[in-house]
Amino acid sequence: MSDGALLNSVMCVCVQHASEQRLHSLHSLLVFMEQATDELAWLSEKENIELARDWSSPDLQLQELEDYFEVLVDRQLEPAEG
Repeated sequence: MSDGALLNSVMCVCVQHASEQRLHSLHSLLVFMEQATDELAWLSEKENIELARDWSSPDLQLQELEDYFEVLVDRQLEPAEG
């Protein structure tokens, strides 16, 4: 095998490896972006619930709010942090 052919072969292997690494990195980025988008949509939904709530209402049910908060923390926030 000549020096030129050997160099060409080594370069092909290096380029292929770099391409595979880049593809893996891009896939990881895509997964992260999809998860971040889902989290932001969830956060926006929860924000809209709180913005729509009439906090000045005399009929505000505090026990209902405490139960909602407990469910929010126990079932939705804690598993996401783990």
